Amino acid sequence: MAYGIIKVDTITFTDGGIDKSVSISGLVQNPTFSGNITVTGTISGNIVRGQTVSGNTVTGTTAQFTFGTFTNITGGVATITSGVFASGSAAAPSVSVGTTDNGIYSPGTDQVAISTNGTGRLFVDASGRIGIGNTSPSARFDLHTGATGDLMRFGVDATTYADFSYTSNTFTLAANASKSLAFETGGNERMRITSDGNVGVGVTPVSALHVNTSGATTLRVSTSSSSAEPQIVLIDTSASDYFSFQKDGQAMTFKPQGAEVMRITSAGRLLVGTASNSGGALLQINGDRIRVGTAKTPASATDTGTAGEICWDANYVYVCTATNTWKRSALSTW
Repeated sequence: MAYGIIKVDTITFTDGGIDKSVSISGLVQNPTFSGNITVTGTISGNIVRGQTVSGNTVTGTTAQFTFGTFTNITGGVATITSGVFASGSAAAPSVSVGTTDNGIYSPGTDQVAISTNGTGRLFVDASGRIGIGNTSPSARFDLHTGATGDLMRFGVDATTYADFSYTSNTFTLAANASKSLAFETGGNERMRITSDGNVGVGVTPVSALHVNTSGATTLRVSTSSSSAEPQIVLIDTSASDYFSFQKDGQAMTFKPQGAEVMRITSAGRLLVGTASNSGGALLQINGDRIRVGTAKTPASATDTGTAGEICWDANYVYVCTATNTWKRSALSTW
């Protein structure tokens, strides 16, 4: 059956002579409506276009759902189960929140980014690496600030935290207020820096450096240079006033202000005033005198003593020649 065409400027639907809103069905072509259209049921179809859609549910086919030029979608819940947004940019993200320069966009293939105030802030690349302030992250988490100062803050609240910062070619990890920094390996604390600057290795420190270990080696100083021996230097505020302990071959040397005054050889000999061992004595002193500073007088020839002890008083020099056995030699003037 052929159909004709009816053209009218205005159609008013009435009920009993009174203008009414009535249900319309059977529109199968492409009608165009202006003004407000209120739908109490469901709008469904392959393509929905317009400026504003309001309501609780807007659905389309799983193959295609196109918003076209919609600028507002309002309702109780807006749920989009599938679809592809345009890439957008930092200044005009494809999904904006609040303002047109805040939201989500894609800076490249298989990449996602978040911008605020028109500037990209967080980036996730195709390999899952995350960059903050860095469009091309080279690690799983890559943070760039573009300026010195605080880079990152770790904390439990506003008053308990540690800052990781960069200033003057130096990276710094600092705990605030009276907090300490601790370092763990294998589930055990290995080192701690207290708020007053004390460093403890294996222990909570009570001095500037406090080392505690269950092993035989407590502190080791070494050098990778074949032309330099390891040393420990004790120094105060004056750079010229120092004392060093230095390894010299198989010997240990003692050097106030860098000049050797004593050494202990690998055989356990103590050399004072010389670096050369002569004879077989365990104590060798190169000087014109030795001094025992305090006088002692054994009570008798059988006073308590150990062989080899030497003492003196104003009249005698005493030598213990065996256990609890003393002999003496009288002193005279000349």
